[in-house]
Amino acid sequence: MPADPSPGRTRFALAAIVVAQLLGASLWFSANAAASDLQRMWSLSPGELGILTGVVTLGFIAGTLTFSLSGLADRFPASRIFAACAWAGAALNAGFALIAGGLAIIARLAWLGARATTATTPPLESG
Repeated sequence: MPADPSPGRTRFALAAIVVAQLLGASLWFSANAAASDLQRMWSLSPGELGILTGVVTLGFIAGTLTFSLSGLADRFPASRIFAACAWAGAALNAGFALIAGGLAIIARLAWLGARATTATTPPLESG
């Protein structure tokens, strides 16, 4: 039977999980937090902002279906999936902020980012 980890190591692991969860969840909430700024910066109408919100939701649903139907969570360690998708989501959010120009590109990046965000939610981590 392995020895119990030291209290310092346990605290570090817990802190790392909390920070990772916070940063992973920020992928999901960043568009909502910046919605009015995005609307103003890209001259989006209320309808276009609604499309963007819907695309994010559909991307999240598509990501959930992808993970559940593919069985990826059963084939790879959840920590690696979490890390890969968090990095992908961060890169897509950076692209969203730096290169997006026009609703079509914005929507594609938001959809892909939402798919990556799926893997940073607690149900995958517990599996």
